[in-house]
Amino acid sequence: MRDFAISSAKSGMNRQRNKGGAPKDSFYSLKECYVTSDRSVVPRPGTVRDVALPVGTKGLMAFRGRLWVFSSEPLTSPDPKYVISTLQHPDPASTANLKEIHFAQPFLGFPYVVAEFDDDPTKFYHYWLQDTGTWLPNHIYAIGEVVQPTSPNGYTYTATRLGAANPVWAAGQPRAIGDVIEPTVANGYQYRVIDVAGDNPVSGSIEPAWIAQDGAIVYEDNDTTGTSSGSAAPTVPPSVSDRYSNQGGSGGAMTNSNTTQAN
Repeated sequence: MRDFAISSAKSGMNRQRNKGGAPKDSFYSLKECYVTSDRSVVPRPGTVRDVALPVGTKGLMAFRGRLWVFSSEPLTSPDPKYVISTLQHPDPASTANLKEIHFAQPFLGFPYVVAEFDDDPTKFYHYWLQDTGTWLPNHIYAIGEVVQPTSPNGYTYTATRLGAANPVWAAGQPRAIGDVIEPTVANGYQYRVIDVAGDNPVSGSIEPAWIAQDGAIVYEDNDTTGTSSGSAAPTVPPSVSDRYSNQGGSGGAMTNSNTTQAN
């Protein structure tokens, strides 16, 4: 079949077999070009080499004003317009390399990626690359928050605690100034006792409403008795018929509060 240059089309697509051969102003198929409204034929623009990315990068998606590609190991991008995100194999001991990206699009504000590694062609791994933005100086990060470096290196970083966990709040526990406790439902803060009430202060029967803010003051109800030992339970005073007597008695219960500060 010989080539024939054509610059305009009159009859569009025509797959009928005409006697004497196909007309020169119609197409049997059309590839890598398009027909304008004035029936002129315009070649489709070709691709332009933008930058040479490191060997091992796979896929391509647009996100947050930049182009994202993926690799199975940290690689440095030669152009800030491109972000090379690292996809680690689910098995930490695996040395498999990223083979192909089958899907990559933003989903609920983060990239959703389906990847295949070269160790098993029957398995596809799904990644939802969440983060809370770029790292900021002098910013308080809660446990579990995920950030990226100001200069992306392919990894994201999750905030975790530096030391061991402190005792969680429980009812009826002794309290002393300097004690550190945490809520039963973690909120990213620990609370230090800065003031106590009574001779033998203990925590109350109801967990306080913790304020998740640095330096916040939380007051904890503390049930104590008027006795110095604090071991005897409060008793109901006896009935008194004399209306001028002290109805409350000397051993009645009174409610105080311990004070903790978030840090």
